Amino acid sequence: MGDGAAHLIDHVLPSVPYRQWVVGFPFELNGPLAFQPGLLAAVERLVMDALSTWQKARAGVVGQVGGILVRHRFGGSLNLHIHDHLLLMDGVYVTGEDGNLRFQQTPPPRDEEMQDLANTLHRRLMCVFKRRELLQEPSDSNEEKQLDALSACGQVALSHGKRERRGPALSLVDEGDVEHPRGGMSASVDGLNVYASAPLDGRDRELMERVCRYLLRGPLAQKRLSERPDGMLAYRLKKPDRRGNTVLVLSPQELLMRLCSR
Repeated sequence: MGDGAAHLIDHVLPSVPYRQWVVGFPFELNGPLAFQPGLLAAVERLVMDALSTWQKARAGVVGQVGGILVRHRFGGSLNLHIHDHLLLMDGVYVTGEDGNLRFQQTPPPRDEEMQDLANTLHRRLMCVFKRRELLQEPSDSNEEKQLDALSACGQVALSHGKRERRGPALSLVDEGDVEHPRGGMSASVDGLNVYASAPLDGRDRELMERVCRYLLRGPLAQKRLSERPDGMLAYRLKKPDRRGNTVLVLSPQELLMRLCSR
C-alpha cells in the first residue's frame, strides 16, 4: 500500500485537480463478478471507458483523460462486495497551438448529469450480462446446488454474518476524510451506485498520497480484530449497522473463508 501510493505520487499522477469516483454494482451481480475474471475485466473496461467518454464530452474540446482504477472486493465488515475506486483527472489535457499540452478543468457535474451517467453505466452493464447469458430468472427448484470450495467461501462472504452490540463501533476512522469527503455527489439506478467526490487539489501531494493509500488498502484491518475468551473472533465495524450492532462475531474458519473469497 505504502510503496504503491509513493510510486503513483512520484511517477504517475501529475499535479492537476482530481475526483475520486466509486462505482458499486448491484448485489445480485457480486457472485458472477467475483469469480469470473474475464467478466470483471470487461465490466471495468466499460466503467473506465464510460467515465472517460463522459468527461471528454463535458469538456467540449478534443482532449485526453487520465487516471487509475483500483478494484475492491471487500466491504467494511469483511463481506464480499465488488466495487471500483477511480482517481480521475477533473478535466482533460488539450494540445495548444504551440504544440504543448495544457490542462483544462471541467465544471462541477450537475445532478442530472450524474444520473445520466448512472443510467448509461447500468444500461451498458446489463448489455454485457445479457450478451454472456448471465441474467437468469430465479429457479423454482428446491434442489440444493452443490458448491465447490471457493463458491462456498463466497457464499459465506456475501452474508452479513452474526453481529452483536458489544461496545462502540470504530469511532475514529483513520482515512475518513478521503473515504467520504464533503461535497460529493451520487446517483443510482437499480442497485448500481455512482459516487464522485469534491475536487481534490493535486498539488497537495500529502493529501493525494493519503487518497492513494486508501485506494490500495487491504481488506483486513488488524487493529479492528480481536480474539474473545471463548475462542471466537470479534471484528469491530466502522459504524453501527441498521440494528445498532457494532461487532461482527465469527469463528477462525469463517474469517479464513471470508478472506479466501478476496
